[in-house]
Amino acid sequence: MEKRITFDRFVKEIIARRRQGDITKGKLEEDNNNYDALKCAMKAVSLFRVSGNLEHLVDAAVYLGLECNCPLHPNAHYKTLDFKNMRWPK
Repeated sequence: MEKRITFDRFVKEIIARRRQGDITKGKLEEDNNNYDALKCAMKAVSLFRVSGNLEHLVDAAVYLGLECNCPLHPNAHYKTLDFKNMRWPK
């Protein structure tokens, strides 16, 4: 059981999980995004907080990527943020 994974491995796991989803569930473009990816990502994060299993964070990242690709939010947009003025939780 690994206690941590590198960022590069994390990204590779996300790509592998997305490819697996394309095979088992079909390409996203064909699916019309009929599920709430943001809700799924939040559930995956909650599962991680309970179990500590890093795989749930990979799942959350995949769902967040799907939301970026086919957003359900009515005002979805991308705007670069000013990180100098952001407040990060401690």
